[in-house]
Amino acid sequence: MVLRTSLVLVVLIWSLEVAVLQSQKVNNEQKKICVLKGSSVDLPCSYRDPSGVTVTPTNWYTRWDSGADAVDLSQNPKYTGRVEYRRDENSDCTLTIKNLRRTDSAEYLFRFNTEWDDSWGKDIPGTILTVTDLQVEVTPAVVRKGQWVTLTCSTTCFLTGNPSYIWYKNGLHLSVVTKITTVPEVDVKSYPSNSYSCAVKDQEDLHSPVVCVMGGHCNRVNYSKRKICALIGSSVDISCTYYSHYTIKSQLWFIPQQSKELHLDPEYADRVTNYTESRLSTLRIMKLRQSDSVEYRFRFKTEKWYYWGEDFPGTILTVTDLQVKVTPTVVTEGQRVTLTCSTTCPLTGDPSYIWYKNGQSLTSSQTGYFDLDQASIEDAGNYSCSVSPLQSSVVTIEVRYKPKNVTIFVNSHGDIVEGRSVTLTCSSDANPPMVKYTWYKENVTISKGENYTIMNICSEHSGGYYCEAQNEVGLANSTTYMVPVFNQSPFKKSVIVIITIVGLTLTFLLVLPVSLWLCKRKTSNPSSIVQDSLHYANIQFSRPKNQEEVQYSTVQSSQIQNQDGEVEYSILRFPSPSAAPRAQSPEDSSAIYSTVNKART
Repeated sequence: MVLRTSLVLVVLIWSLEVAVLQSQKVNNEQKKICVLKGSSVDLPCSYRDPSGVTVTPTNWYTRWDSGADAVDLSQNPKYTGRVEYRRDENSDCTLTIKNLRRTDSAEYLFRFNTEWDDSWGKDIPGTILTVTDLQVEVTPAVVRKGQWVTLTCSTTCFLTGNPSYIWYKNGLHLSVVTKITTVPEVDVKSYPSNSYSCAVKDQEDLHSPVVCVMGGHCNRVNYSKRKICALIGSSVDISCTYYSHYTIKSQLWFIPQQSKELHLDPEYADRVTNYTESRLSTLRIMKLRQSDSVEYRFRFKTEKWYYWGEDFPGTILTVTDLQVKVTPTVVTEGQRVTLTCSTTCPLTGDPSYIWYKNGQSLTSSQTGYFDLDQASIEDAGNYSCSVSPLQSSVVTIEVRYKPKNVTIFVNSHGDIVEGRSVTLTCSSDANPPMVKYTWYKENVTISKGENYTIMNICSEHSGGYYCEAQNEVGLANSTTYMVPVFNQSPFKKSVIVIITIVGLTLTFLLVLPVSLWLCKRKTSNPSSIVQDSLHYANIQFSRPKNQEEVQYSTVQSSQIQNQDGEVEYSILRFPSPSAAPRAQSPEDSSAIYSTVNKART
């Protein structure tokens, strides 16, 4: 039973892997490509996105190292400014390489990453590229006088596309368009040897070196570079070597459309010089302009020969400026961003690039690339690059990011009181600007918009509120704001406090003058001071038990002072309401005597 279950599991895993391989398909349309040195090539490629699987950006490599990451071609200094990827929505993964070199011969592999495999495609055979040049082969190797010879425009591999060929004889264009041609040779004693070279049709600038069919006694010109790419404002040297069996009477550099010497052309006045030394001729052009982007040829004239090199392809000069390209063009926070110091052609030589941000130098590089691994808000700014003596124009990078610092502001004077209105405002920092705000109370959606107003607020409106800010990049929530609702108006409290303070102040202002006046009066009358200084210490009231309750209607007092003036008697009479007025005696009188002890102050 265990064996059967394991077998079923293995079959399921194998079926899943087969399904994945079928859905993740990379198609290298050409397995082998052979092209000429100095040309450009497209390595066709397409792939199919696996269903339901996230595909990360695609990459091209030339090899895979065990235990190490392969170097992406766009980051490889050998390919600086020479590679382009197609990353469109049609799953086109074609790779373009410009200005090919012999060292570019390799197997090129394409891969993409998925959530299932970090390097999908590394085991799929890639495209083998071979870069070759043209050579003229002479058969037989040793040519006798008057013998017919066979010339072959040879390459190390069969050129892709079955091209046609063009032949040149003594620097003049022939009408032959085949790969192999047969030509007669004359007696070298009576006539100098002829020179031959070949080229691929529509790629004449990539022609072969000149070959003398019989020995080395023939006219020839060989250019040091077939293509040169230079910057506006810089200087460039265009060189060639030349040879003739005869004495050379004159030589010059010219543009095919013009026959006159360059230094006589007003467009080049004071900008060109010609250096000649040991059969090496160098044309120097200074303060380059974009209008200088043309083909330059060299020719010479001997005592017995016409101008040699009229039709022979020369050196093509391209003058370019610098531009900063940003990939991707729309930058979002967290993305990997690559800045490329771009030119219309790969710069000749090994230029050094310097990068700037907001006018301040950042770093120097030989690759012409500057990477932002994870773009952040701080990376926004103006970027430029330079290759001496030229500096590029400025490109501005804006970093898009989802809302940040989402905050709630309350529009209310003082505490939030029942019966009044309160406005909550949501604010955030975002790029691009906000698309919408959504309000929540206790995780329940209650409104949309930047502001939320509560009219005639009551205790039921109390609770936690928060807002959600959203733009094209993403969304973020504010912290919860607790809304407390008070049932007593703080305005009324304030009025009561104010009235109390005012009342106490007025009382103080009225009592103080009276008190001062009394003090002043007592000070002026000493007897009143003595009288007023007496204190009533004890008052006792007594009456007969059987006597009816007395209603206190009037109180009359009289003072009796003894000779010493130490004791005073106050007589309080309380008349009975039922008894008729009569003479009263001390025994039956309803009066109550009270003894008041007055202490002298």
